[in-house]
Amino acid sequence: MLLMISEDSQEEALMFAKAAKSVLETHHDLRCSTIFFSEASGALKSFLDIRRKYWCITMVVLSDDVAFLAALAERSLVMTSSRLIALTRLPAQTFLENEKLRTTFSTMNAVIGIFYEKSKRFTMYYLEPYSNTEDEVTRAAHWSLKEGLVQASRLPLFYDKFIRFKRRPTLKIATEAFHSRQTQKDGRNTDHTADYFAQGINFNYRYEHIPDGTFGSKQDDGSCLSPSRVEIVDFTSPISIQYSVILGGRGLPQVDPWAFLFPLGPFVCAAILAALVVVPLIMVLLFTCASFSFPNPARFTWPANLFEMIRVLLLQDNKIPGGAWWWRRLAMGGWMLTALVLIKSYAGNLMSVLTVRYVQQPYQSLSDVVRDPSVSMIWQTNTSNVQFIRSAETGIYRELAEAEKNGRTKFQPIMNFFWSLDKLVRRRDHVLIDVEIMIMLMIGHDFTFTGG
Repeated sequence: MLLMISEDSQEEALMFAKAAKSVLETHHDLRCSTIFFSEASGALKSFLDIRRKYWCITMVVLSDDVAFLAALAERSLVMTSSRLIALTRLPAQTFLENEKLRTTFSTMNAVIGIFYEKSKRFTMYYLEPYSNTEDEVTRAAHWSLKEGLVQASRLPLFYDKFIRFKRRPTLKIATEAFHSRQTQKDGRNTDHTADYFAQGINFNYRYEHIPDGTFGSKQDDGSCLSPSRVEIVDFTSPISIQYSVILGGRGLPQVDPWAFLFPLGPFVCAAILAALVVVPLIMVLLFTCASFSFPNPARFTWPANLFEMIRVLLLQDNKIPGGAWWWRRLAMGGWMLTALVLIKSYAGNLMSVLTVRYVQQPYQSLSDVVRDPSVSMIWQTNTSNVQFIRSAETGIYRELAEAEKNGRTKFQPIMNFFWSLDKLVRRRDHVLIDVEIMIMLMIGHDFTFTGG
């Protein structure tokens, strides 16, 4: 907690502190840091340092100076998780007539506490979102030493003012060029998402086109936002997380003349050769032990047994003599079953190998692209990715910056991506790198019109 003492009398300062304490006890978020501000020197500078360090702040301002409140309002927090309590003697109409005060207190989660010296009480007001000078402040509660904090309505003091606007304002929606091109067709607006929110929250809207056609990013000359805007920019909670994806042309289908050997792995080949050697040898040994009672021993030598097993493996007919012993019939029957399994497995795998042709995909990571001098990269112009690459000092992004200096990087507005996909990426000497949602949109669009 940072406390800056007001220059009021001790009695009034005590009342201001008790009023602020009462509001905080009733509507304080324990996750937020509480900061008291007055007109003390250096207050604005301290505020800028603090707001960079804390995500959630409950700020209590004690001041009767319009200029001080306006200057602080210009640097105020815009995040809905932060709260602003202004305790002052200024009339409530001042907060409507002053544009900076009206903008801050109507768009922030803010409460105005007006102190009336005669009654020794505070009346708490808030401004509806996007109020104008013709509107009135809304009374939310009052406080006094005797009664404490008494609310004037069922709504909490810090309620979500943006669930639905009471009056219908006209808001500006900043858009880049591609969005405008996709949503404005034949003079009609097809941005159904914006229409949905406009109907639910109760507002009108119009598009505000960014001059550079992208996202208002930092330019080569260092210009970006104005200095006053840089001081007040804050970030909300992330809506989604997107990853960058590399889109490159597919290689041509390749037919391998040795594809018929793919199903026969080393282990399978070794097992077949071992069986062709061992099984006939075992049959010869068994025949030798019983040869004294068999009439034609020349037909059951090792070469003869091997030849019969190869005939079975090649799906040739085979005939076992009627007088063969049971163990010979059992050995040949087992080999026939083994050969059947091998043959069916080989046929199925061979069909799969010959049906699915091999297509080369050489780029599996950003390093593969950077280290291939034959390919150029296409990035969207003026994005945060471009700024990050140009400021990197080490690693793969530093190599990307070097590739830009060597002329291997092109920057294009998003509207040109579809042309680049068809004319440059398809010939396989360019790759396009952008966020996943955009790449998937381009792939779907290309498949719709080409079918491949």
